[in-house]
Amino acid sequence: SHQHAPDIPGAAPMGPLATVKGGIAYVATPIFQTYHASGQPIYRRLVEGLLRRFLPDPAFTTDMSTTGRAALTRQPTATGERHILHLWYGAPTVRGRGAWGEDGNYRVMEMIEDIPPLGPVTAQVRLSKPPARVHDALTGATIPSRQLPDGRTEVTLPGLRIHAAVVFEPGT
Repeated sequence: SHQHAPDIPGAAPMGPLATVKGGIAYVATPIFQTYHASGQPIYRRLVEGLLRRFLPDPAFTTDMSTTGRAALTRQPTATGERHILHLWYGAPTVRGRGAWGEDGNYRVMEMIEDIPPLGPVTAQVRLSKPPARVHDALTGATIPSRQLPDGRTEVTLPGLRIHAAVVFEPGT
């Protein structure tokens, strides 16, 4: 829409938003501040594309929506290192008029009121060797997994409500 691409016939060209040469990318705006201020998806997609270009083999991937969050942690054990994949989901909704923060910035109020179950959720984790066991951190229940041809371990959770922690126990 014109709100996002205003028509200013006499405006001088702005130049490229991002350039890439070799292993370096230059973005001509404070991209994270700009995305935080405007929420324009094109900025998120730009960063996502740059990350895929420079980090083509991430430690994990998931098919959760952009409102989901994920983190992979590791813990030393007697038999090696176990990895724990944390998955969170709770889509915030703008409520109220907002408030001025202590830093002088105006912030909208984002609340997580409705927490619908999400699923199924699939994730792939790159580990140094296949895990001996994959299980739910809270219940200890085994989570079915499969080894992919590229060496990644894939799990599919039938559902997710707020948080799940998937433990990958080290193999021998």
